[in-house]
Amino acid sequence: MKKTNIALVSLALLAAPLANAQWQGVNNFDSGSLTGVSVAFSPEEDNMNGGISIIPDPDNTTEGVLQLDPGVFTNGTDTHNVWFWVNLPDITGTATVYNRIMRGELVDIVWGTSPTDMPASYGDFSSALRLELDGIFDYREGSDGYVEIDGASSTEMTWYETWLVVDVATNTYDAFIKGGTEFPDVTQVVNDAAFRNQSTDPQNRFYARITTGAIDNPKAVDKVWFDDIFVDLSGQNLTTPGDDVVIPDPGEVPTENGSGELANLSTRGQVASGEAAMFVGFVATDDARRFLIRGAGPLLADFGVTTALTNPVITVRNSSQEVVATNENWGDNSNSASIALTAAAVGAQPFADGSADAALMLLLAPGIYTVEVSTGDGTTGVALAEIYRIP
Repeated sequence: MKKTNIALVSLALLAAPLANAQWQGVNNFDSGSLTGVSVAFSPEEDNMNGGISIIPDPDNTTEGVLQLDPGVFTNGTDTHNVWFWVNLPDITGTATVYNRIMRGELVDIVWGTSPTDMPASYGDFSSALRLELDGIFDYREGSDGYVEIDGASSTEMTWYETWLVVDVATNTYDAFIKGGTEFPDVTQVVNDAAFRNQSTDPQNRFYARITTGAIDNPKAVDKVWFDDIFVDLSGQNLTTPGDDVVIPDPGEVPTENGSGELANLSTRGQVASGEAAMFVGFVATDDARRFLIRGAGPLLADFGVTTALTNPVITVRNSSQEVVATNENWGDNSNSASIALTAAAVGAQPFADGSADAALMLLLAPGIYTVEVSTGDGTTGVALAEIYRIP
């Protein structure tokens, strides 16, 4: 195996980075749905061994992350592999692919880009980073094997941002990392490495593969988590995608009005602040699922309620009374377009653009939750609380 030292180039002093507007959202896994995410196993028949799932982000339970579980040795001794991949828009020139990754203690994980529809081997990767049992970042250098990056160690249960800047015309890529105490700033760790898969076809897949190894060469035991896959087709972009980037919602949303599952009956009542707020409790009993939670006030005025609350605020708390999320003015949410789409799909009356009604769409872990509807401007009035579980 080729081993070389790569100088780590800090980019902390870069001035005026590119604007976030170039980023295109691929998947941030906040929908709670695996729609748009593909999985494969080798051997294929061992498809109940390990796999992928969406779980609440350990650092923010209102958001989702993809969990990749290696499973265990096939037949008790043989290598078992789990792949996942998502489609990227066609990359035909120079582009940047961004993601976040967090590892458990003992892993063997490779991730990167590919022009191949469905992975069959490691040879399908073009650009690729790797973490093995030693926790040190490696990268793939063409047909020469993996290169251990000198000084590029990582810490378990710590998020790292990675940027792969791929150039399809030259079949080369650069890589950058930020995260933990090891990489406090965006740091270049790969310079002009050769693609493993020297294809001129568009790079249009984000791949990841985890392996258990065999019993005589054990590898991954623990899980790996991925989040926030983005792409910038305009060239190199070393910024962190911001909240202003719209993520297409990959979740499966019902297509007919009234087909959503109601998690708790709607409640209408007089609302003020403090103890005079309205409280609605509900229980999430399944795996992590999306919920649409709304507090309607101005909407009621459109239906002749003369004492409707003018500025409702909704606050979701867990069983420990910790605030999970809050909203005043539903259109201020970064996922407001998905909220509107989902509301229409489950038969909820649509909120007007720019209205002061409140709404949240959250990925919630199983547990007991309370929704508080209060006033945002000190006035009192009638409000409607609604809670829908999204299939």
